Amino acid sequence: MEELPDTAAGRIVARTRASIPPDVLHRGGRALYSPASTLSGASRFYFLGLNPREAPRAGQPHSQISIDDDLSRLAHEKIFEHAYLDEAWKDYPPGQAPIQLRGKMLFAVLAGGEAQGEALLRATPVSNFVLERSEDVATLEKRHGRKAHELASDFWPFHEALIEETSAEVLLTHALSIVRPFARSMGWGAGLERPSGWGGTLRSCYSWRLPAGRLLLAIPSLSRYIPDGSRIPALTAFIEEFLAEPGP
Repeated sequence: MEELPDTAAGRIVARTRASIPPDVLHRGGRALYSPASTLSGASRFYFLGLNPREAPRAGQPHSQISIDDDLSRLAHEKIFEHAYLDEAWKDYPPGQAPIQLRGKMLFAVLAGGEAQGEALLRATPVSNFVLERSEDVATLEKRHGRKAHELASDFWPFHEALIEETSAEVLLTHALSIVRPFARSMGWGAGLERPSGWGGTLRSCYSWRLPAGRLLLAIPSLSRYIPDGSRIPALTAFIEEFLAEPGP
């Protein structure tokens, strides 16, 4: 059995392996998108997407690694890059893919400036509700015959362990398409709806106060939603309203 260090990362990995069946952890995917240093509690946020996507070329390491392999990398502090800032996604330079740029825009709104936002994102742990990799959500759901929000429940023990270990106060996500049904399945209710500053299917943000007092804030997917320009006033109002509330 692998010996795990008595660190935040090691304890998270131990709890995850005790709670999630090995056959689930041996699927292709990733656990944490940021180094173990982001588990220090320096950031009050935990930033979540929906699930890891396939790398564009099969030979790339992120197309081959299993969730459990990535847990080992995390426990032994072998994750050196922050996915939103340092990794090269598709054929873009490091940190310059559209979702990476929009993640930095979002954190600039949170922190009140571009440099402050990048520093905050650098300190924030990043993951996905579903740790398993797929080409897209439809492929993931077809593979298992289950909805993505149902699959998210399989991986929730990892997130619980991370949240408790880091004392994260705010879960911030752009996986809005699964968060609403996932929240209902967890008994958290429908959430409070606020405008996102855009229209159509991207018109709303949602907030939940979780049973332990932590806050869950959900915005539309950064694959389409761009948190700049005319969206900033609505997004700022949404964030400020709920971050002003007393935390846990």
